[in-house]
Amino acid sequence: MVQPDAFAGGSDPALAYLFLGGVLAISAMTLPGVSGSFVLLLLGLYYFVLHNLSVLISYRDPGAAIVVGTFVAALAIGLFTAVRVLKRLFARVARRHPRGPGRTHAGIGPQAVAGSRTTRRRAGKCWLGP
Repeated sequence: MVQPDAFAGGSDPALAYLFLGGVLAISAMTLPGVSGSFVLLLLGLYYFVLHNLSVLISYRDPGAAIVVGTFVAALAIGLFTAVRVLKRLFARVARRHPRGPGRTHAGIGPQAVAGSRTTRRRAGKCWLGP
């Protein structure tokens, strides 16, 4: 698949680079607050993947099918790998700190109440007393 005129001067990325980009993008999406699209933008693959997807849908181009198929395979493998790694990481943390999550939640609750109390005291509307 050759890039359109808007991408003139560049060359198509290798399928291995596309595969790596797909794995990184889906792995980033398993973490909260990280966008897979942003990772693809950083790697310079976002518009290339979108263009090939639109060509595949519109014209059924076999070259675009190879690119999209490689990307979808990367997404599947990357998601499976990222979930397994995070599962093992969380299990390891839970084994090392068995009461850690409970303590964290026990600390967040009072802090939330104290924070709202401070805010309301400043406004002159403290509901928990002076």
